[in-house]
Amino acid sequence: MSRLSNNDIVAIGATVGGHGLLLAVIALGLLGMEEKIEKPESLSVELVGEGSPEPVTGDVGAASAAPEVVEESPEESSEPAEEVNEVEDTRAADAAAERANEAAEAKADAARAAANAKAAADAAKRADATAAQKRQAKEAAEKAARLKREQEAADRKAKAAREKAAKEKAAKDKAAKDKAAKDKAAKDKAAKEKAAKDKAAREKAAREFEGIGDKLGGNASATADQARSKASATIGAEVRPAVAANCKLSAGEPSSLQVFVTMTINKNRTLASASVYDVRGTTPQNSSQVEPAKQCVLKSLRSVSPYNLNEADYDVWKNHKVQIKVNLK
Repeated sequence: MSRLSNNDIVAIGATVGGHGLLLAVIALGLLGMEEKIEKPESLSVELVGEGSPEPVTGDVGAASAAPEVVEESPEESSEPAEEVNEVEDTRAADAAAERANEAAEAKADAARAAANAKAAADAAKRADATAAQKRQAKEAAEKAARLKREQEAADRKAKAAREKAAKEKAAKDKAAKDKAAKDKAAKDKAAKEKAAKDKAAREKAAREFEGIGDKLGGNASATADQARSKASATIGAEVRPAVAANCKLSAGEPSSLQVFVTMTINKNRTLASASVYDVRGTTPQNSSQVEPAKQCVLKSLRSVSPYNLNEADYDVWKNHKVQIKVNLK
């Protein structure tokens, strides 16, 4: 084996040293690229109910120990679908504006070419006109004619673009008008159906009330308990549609609240006052909806007053208690 010369030893040492330096640079680069991971701050949300129950005026008379239950009938949601705002397509209008600009430029070019052609023609008509001037006059006349034809073509394009934009705008306006009419018809139909449904509920409550009175005989109720039952059935049938329509509350998961209300009713069957004295069925998930449910129930009771109650039982139902169930989604 031959010995390495001094030059070979120096070359090998430079190579090894260069690789070591390169590895050090790469290591420093990787350390500088290390990402800093930060822990995100926590987010706290507080839900606060609003409102307070109305006070009850007058003394509360005899009432049943267990208030009658008025349950909200489940019904399909009638909330309108979310509207999507469409961006108006202005391509036809933009094209019309562009064609109009092109027509204006073509008109200006044609006017300048016509002026130049006239000047050149006047120069060529002079007695001392040269051959170059005559040739220039001919070329200017040909250019003016060509630009005039281009102007006429640009005018036709601009006119067609204007007509297309106007046609598309008319179509969009008609579509918007038709949609508005269709939406109004659907809304009117829904309102009529709701009114008919509420009327049917009231008529049903009245028939049930009259049927109970006929069974008991006479106008007055046989017992106070029967009178309270009739009053609860009547008020429940009348307030149920209002509760279903007004109490659209969400707790994040299906649940229900039982709202207990004390009512003071005038002799003309109108609501004098109402107060929530208890709410049951609360959970950590629906606790934020307790106050809205209370206010919604009170609002619903006021909205259907006066009630279709038997005036002969006034002493029984003038102070009344009722339980109303509110379904949450």
